[in-house]
Amino acid sequence: MSEKTSAPTTEFSKKLTKYINESGYTVSKLSQITELGRTSIQHTMSGKLIPARGFMDTLCPILPITPAQMEELMELYQIEKVGARTYHNRFLIKKIIEGLSHYRIKSAEAVVTISGEAPHYHGFNVVSGVINVNNALRNIIIHEVKKEDSCISTSIPYDNNLFYDMAVQLFAASEKPVILNHFMRVFKREDSSADTANLHNLDNALKLSLNPKLIYRPMYHYAYKESLDDFLPAFPYGMITSDYAVIISADYRNAVISDDKAFYSLISEHVKEINKHSMLMIEAVTEGPMFNIFLQSASMFHASIEYQPCLTAFLTEDMIKKHIKDIPDKTAILETISTMFFSEDGEAADSNRSQVYTVNFTKEGLENFTETGRMRNLPGELLNELTVQERIQVLEQLKENIDLFTMLDSTRINVPEFMQIISLSNRSIIISCLLDEKRFCCLLNESGLCSAFEDFISNLEDENAVFDKEYTIAAIDECIERLRKMK
Repeated sequence: MSEKTSAPTTEFSKKLTKYINESGYTVSKLSQITELGRTSIQHTMSGKLIPARGFMDTLCPILPITPAQMEELMELYQIEKVGARTYHNRFLIKKIIEGLSHYRIKSAEAVVTISGEAPHYHGFNVVSGVINVNNALRNIIIHEVKKEDSCISTSIPYDNNLFYDMAVQLFAASEKPVILNHFMRVFKREDSSADTANLHNLDNALKLSLNPKLIYRPMYHYAYKESLDDFLPAFPYGMITSDYAVIISADYRNAVISDDKAFYSLISEHVKEINKHSMLMIEAVTEGPMFNIFLQSASMFHASIEYQPCLTAFLTEDMIKKHIKDIPDKTAILETISTMFFSEDGEAADSNRSQVYTVNFTKEGLENFTETGRMRNLPGELLNELTVQERIQVLEQLKENIDLFTMLDSTRINVPEFMQIISLSNRSIIISCLLDEKRFCCLLNESGLCSAFEDFISNLEDENAVFDKEYTIAAIDECIERLRKMK
């Protein structure tokens, strides 16, 4: 007897129906094998029902499809479930988080060297061809980075990959820090293209910020019409150094380079005008200023993604005084911590512990704290290693407050050990990167970007990216037991 199913109405339901029909299974047989409701399967095939993730995890392994087909089907399912805009935003944010560690430059080894004299450009020089234009820009950068106080300002977009791949290597090979003021457009529109463009800008800004020799200052401004901040209609992009002014065509195939004083002054004034309407996206900061950023925002912490669990609420004042490193502003930091977070008996204040702040951390980060006693998510790693007994005490407190913590599955999302993303209750986002060679902090206020990150963090469970509480508690118990054996 044939089983009638309504014709599929969505891309997801069409693809699922195709795979089910090709499998040779009837709906009744699939229902019998999977213990999923026959009607639920039929309604999913017709597009009337968007099932829960567990439904898909049960049904799909039964179908004789390839991993690539499975990936395509799950992508269509996610798009159907949350919408194309949200799906692509989540995909890009995951890409930002997981991809950042690949761009970390710990030293200038194995990169290009800066040697010899770069050509000089006198008067007005017209350069044509993408390779020639980027080679000319390379020469100008080399000329600049050899100066005592190197400073470059540019509005070249990130999609000129050839330029930025080359520039990153030159900056890393520089003997002295280089200042790069980068002016970029962000878009405030009610469509997904704005989200995509802004997330790509953030991704590239974070990658450049990892360069230890680069004092990178990404400045963003809204552009409702792309021509508003163009240098010239045919040459919308520019770069200015101590000696040269450059304007570049939209396709990067042509550039005008000059050391003419009048031309230089004209381009400089245009850069100043853009700067007036721009806001700093990312700033490199030392321990003291970064601590102040966290301190000022602490009462607004709402949720986070971190490598290690945030354990600061479980420290006593004595622990902090005992282990704080000898850093600038040490006395002021201790006084502030004591006033804001501890009662007179040195225990954490109730207001601090009762704060609703959901922490999403990794199992690897938990194990790292267990083994080292180092708290990587403190700005500049303010504290030296905790003792074994102190680690046990802190992990016991973590277990007691497990409702505020969720452990991430690293096979679903891989968080770099140096990165924190914190969502604030005032609809802002803090992204901090705490590397040994460099520390920087990004405070996002752009509404579209903040909404995308808030959605990503709040839906980690729906994306099947977290472990359940039972598994998390078992992992903490295992760490505590390991520490007890070390005593």
